[in-house]
Amino acid sequence: MARLAHGALFASATILFFACSGGDDNGDDDINLPYDGGMVGRDGGEDTTGRDGGFRDAGPADCASNPNGCVENQLRGPECQCLAMCEGGFEWNQVTQMCDPLPEGECAVDSDCLAQEACIDVPANGGLTACAGQATCRCLPTCDPWVRFQQSDCPPQVDFGAGAVDVACTWVGASATLPEALCLPENMMRGGYGDVCMVTTDAQGNRTSDSCDRNRNYVCLTDGRGGVMNQGVCTRFCDEAQDPDLCETKGEEMCVGRGFADVDPTIGFCQNPPAADIATTCTSSITCSGGICSQILGGSCTQPCGGFDQCDVGDFCISFNGVTPPEQDRMCVKGCATADAAGDTECRMPGHPTLVCRDVFAVGINLCLPPCTQVPCVAANTTCDPVSGRCM
Repeated sequence: MARLAHGALFASATILFFACSGGDDNGDDDINLPYDGGMVGRDGGEDTTGRDGGFRDAGPADCASNPNGCVENQLRGPECQCLAMCEGGFEWNQVTQMCDPLPEGECAVDSDCLAQEACIDVPANGGLTACAGQATCRCLPTCDPWVRFQQSDCPPQVDFGAGAVDVACTWVGASATLPEALCLPENMMRGGYGDVCMVTTDAQGNRTSDSCDRNRNYVCLTDGRGGVMNQGVCTRFCDEAQDPDLCETKGEEMCVGRGFADVDPTIGFCQNPPAADIATTCTSSITCSGGICSQILGGSCTQPCGGFDQCDVGDFCISFNGVTPPEQDRMCVKGCATADAAGDTECRMPGHPTLVCRDVFAVGINLCLPPCTQVPCVAANTTCDPVSGRCM
């Protein structure tokens, strides 16, 4: 792993010089402004109280002589006072009252570490990055996150500088500079498998917090329809191509690949498998693999969603405002690409002849729904077009 190059940003300033005629040119190429501006007396006539008539600003103190005896590399204040701070590359030692060189990191590149270790910068304020010469670089054990912990190659505990702590084999995620997984401290104060969890998101839908213990590979499963705060259940990242017992040791769920962008498509969550017959015609819930033949959805198969029950990739978990079984408050609805005739064809492909591709909420989420003559318009200021079945 190569060190990152350090660069410097230089700024240039243009200095404007003003010339003036009428001064004393003594041949030394210096142009001097007239001192008194004419025949006015220098000190204002008979005023003998002194040239400036007050206190003069002596300017900043001259600290070059180190009048307060600051130690080597110690920073000084505006009055030359010695500060408990040091120049770059040094840190203040409160015990010795000296500036000590910053400690060198444990490693600089992976080759400085043992086999099955990686050189990682582990700053005190959190986060992990590839080492670039920082004093906080450490050799951390790498591991296999897709097997049981006993087979992951992590030791039971690791000392990160403050005593040995229990560790987990943490999947780092997609990274061009970090290994796939590292042995990192567990956080038993955060949610474990099956615990109720909470996720907050920003205005763009990006997660800003997750109450599950990410270091143990737990993540909060939510349907994402609750605004900036969403409740769900903690599950585990898994790899669909690996031994399935990784999920089975936690519960009855199985590993379902979710096809994360730029990541191995087999990586997913431990969850209940999504129903394979969403949006097919039905007359009875017994014939639907998800257990619901929804009349709200025009007599088509669906499944409940939330917790370990997740809709398939491309489908959406939609709330139907408290309907009761055999239908559910939240059910999976098939997604479609475009709210037009091509989208209609996509919706009817599973085997339902009347579904229409509709942006029912007018937010760019296209859903396979019955025409607006059956399921009315939702978005404000829209009306039903009975010909297309969409809201205009």
